[in-house]
Amino acid sequence: MRNRFDLLAKLIGHDALGRSGTTMVNDPINPETQYADLHHEPDPTRQTERDRLGLLGRIAGSSCLIEVYSEAPGGEEFRACLTKHLAMWQEFLMAMYKTWEQRKAEGFAEGQAEGQVKGRAEGRAEGRAEAKADALLTVLGARGIAVPDAARARILAEKDPEQLKRWLQKAVLATTIDDVIDGAS
Repeated sequence: MRNRFDLLAKLIGHDALGRSGTTMVNDPINPETQYADLHHEPDPTRQTERDRLGLLGRIAGSSCLIEVYSEAPGGEEFRACLTKHLAMWQEFLMAMYKTWEQRKAEGFAEGQAEGQVKGRAEGRAEGRAEAKADALLTVLGARGIAVPDAARARILAEKDPEQLKRWLQKAVLATTIDDVIDGAS
């Protein structure tokens, strides 16, 4: 303890800031365990409480470390305080980086899963179109209707299931490929 009022100042600060967010007294900061007199994380829903604290409330408007001094700190105390602040920001940045990496990995996995679902759906639609084209060619063959290469290629290239369905319905009653597909011969 630096002086006899150190603990009292920390308790007053904790009591004042505790209403506007999470405040820890003697919060450990790594590396080389150091302690912040007060570490405050503001609660955005408690802005009114911070407003009542004036300058202290404005200081505590964002994540902050508060070091309590009874008089102006000397060079050594200032360097120690600055070291704590830099260590806290380094931890903050590392946590943000890890969060970013995790979200990036989650986004990649989500995109990959979405792509697989989309690919499966496209594959199913393509498979259904191929099945209808095969059914159409089977019906035409069973009915003895000649299918020129150009018409066969057009049928197999068609991906619209509704068009293939219309052609299939026409093929049931058709006598020529032109009855099924306009301009096929």
